[in-house]
Amino acid sequence: WTATQYTNNTDFSKLKVPYADELMVGIVQRIHIVELGAKYIHRFGRDEVRMGCYNKTTGLLGGSCLRQKYSAQTGEYRYNNDGKSDSDIFSLSVQNTSPIQTYGIFHYYLLAFDYTKVTRNYASYNTELSSSLTPDTYISWNGELMLYSERPATNFARPYTLRFNTTHTTTFKRTKWLLNNFFRLRSAHNTMVSTNDANKDSFEIDGVLTPVTTYRALKMKEAFNWDIRLGFEMNLLHSGSKTHILFVNVDVYNVLDSKNIAVINTSGSYGATSFSQTPVYEVGRQFWLQVGYKF
Repeated sequence: WTATQYTNNTDFSKLKVPYADELMVGIVQRIHIVELGAKYIHRFGRDEVRMGCYNKTTGLLGGSCLRQKYSAQTGEYRYNNDGKSDSDIFSLSVQNTSPIQTYGIFHYYLLAFDYTKVTRNYASYNTELSSSLTPDTYISWNGELMLYSERPATNFARPYTLRFNTTHTTTFKRTKWLLNNFFRLRSAHNTMVSTNDANKDSFEIDGVLTPVTTYRALKMKEAFNWDIRLGFEMNLLHSGSKTHILFVNVDVYNVLDSKNIAVINTSGSYGATSFSQTPVYEVGRQFWLQVGYKF
């Protein structure tokens, strides 16, 4: 028996290494044991990897190479560095730098608010390039004309996040105990759904009324998480200048087992009878146990 092994139809040649640069400015003001902080970060990613299906003679194809496999326009997947992203992040925080003590228990608190804006010209690296959706192509996003490269990230970037962290420690004889709570509330945000041809928006471009690829917003509701850690340490013995310590940490992630949607996969188009939505959820409640020995 003989079999034909298909050759790899993906071209990785001459890829650059993607990179991200950051510019940051911040200020911290301490008032007694309270620390106030404000920070702004601009992060821009360049040479990020994109995937497209190319015909070896005619260039970029629309659609999938798998669908082109048995047609006259046989193509191959090629990866390039046409991806780019820009992020603006504003953070405000308040915390105590020295512990607040009550009945032998030491308390630390942190409250923070983040605003994040992300724009990029792809949803994920394997979102195929299309000859009709190059970075300089005009699209309509909720009725606003913009370049495809300027559309907001849609699969993960929640614009507002509120974080509250509490840490409580105490000692009892040769043991040390820790209780940490981490609460996080992330705002609702919109993901993109493409329309069918009948629902495309039209704009005057270079003096001509032109229909453009059109996207509508699909709202994803807010997400709340509560994580907790209970830690325990015991001093077992002293050996010279070293202290031998046994420690145990029990972590519970997503204590309330909240059903938070991470992303919504869509099929079909907005306005089409075959349109469907498939939610993908974040991980539910998890229990982790860590046991260790240090000296």
